Amino acid sequence: MYLKDWHFVAEFPDYGAYRLPFFFADDWLNAYYDQQRHRREQQHGFRPHAAFTSDYRFLYLGPAGTWTPLHSDVLRSYSWSANVCGRKRWLILHPRYTHLLYDRQMLRMAPHLEPGRTAWETFRVRFLLRAQEEGDAVFVPSGWHHCVENLHDTLSLNHNWLNGHNCHWTWALLRQQYVDAAEAIEDCRQLCSPDEFEGLVQSNLAANMGLNWHGFVDLLGCTVRSALASLCAARGGLSDARGDPLSGVGSFSQEVATEGGDHCAAVMNQLLALQRAGRKESPSWACASWLC
Repeated sequence: MYLKDWHFVAEFPDYGAYRLPFFFADDWLNAYYDQQRHRREQQHGFRPHAAFTSDYRFLYLGPAGTWTPLHSDVLRSYSWSANVCGRKRWLILHPRYTHLLYDRQMLRMAPHLEPGRTAWETFRVRFLLRAQEEGDAVFVPSGWHHCVENLHDTLSLNHNWLNGHNCHWTWALLRQQYVDAAEAIEDCRQLCSPDEFEGLVQSNLAANMGLNWHGFVDLLGCTVRSALASLCAARGGLSDARGDPLSGVGSFSQEVATEGGDHCAAVMNQLLALQRAGRKESPSWACASWLC
């Protein structure tokens, strides 16, 4: 038996079992879901059970011989895994070889990596094979497929996270999954209005991926509001090039707080307009507008 994906931090938020290393701390994804949970607590007056949370901080516990099958991480996020005790073996594959993991129709993926097979040698595929010891942390970049086996009885902590260095991977994935979700219900297009069809596509995208376009824009907004709050907290020590204290930070913070939802909706509508117009390039301005 393998205990996987236990939302340990969400279930025991006051326990404080560990602190994030500096290089793993810039975490937009879990900060967003923490904010969502806080909103629900305020609305309902109680803390939802951890089973209903959507954060991406997990505890894994399993005996020797248990394993996680071949996969790449959710939303093309980064991930890290730290062994509290035990030993694991990691097989990691660069994204340039991803197409070799699927069948000819690119529909079904192999369940496991087997480095010794002749086919891998034919394509000159190079694997990363690493043993993870007690106290080691392994970082997996966005889009790298991997499978993991417990060589000893093992307890590990695992996070998935996004930030400014890899959120473009998530946006590219959501755009592709949007196309797939629309194609899956194409026969319904003539039965409803464009807005109704769009709502169905976005609902299916959220069900399939845990996040749709509106949620992604909201995540970026959450990140900007958090950074702005930190800026406002430090405004007394800030000055411009002339040495004068920066002005307008507080008013801008209030504007973002009160109009953030409207701006999120506006960006969402602009993204949909681009998609309907058939524009292929990624509208990076839509994400960057949150950073203006």
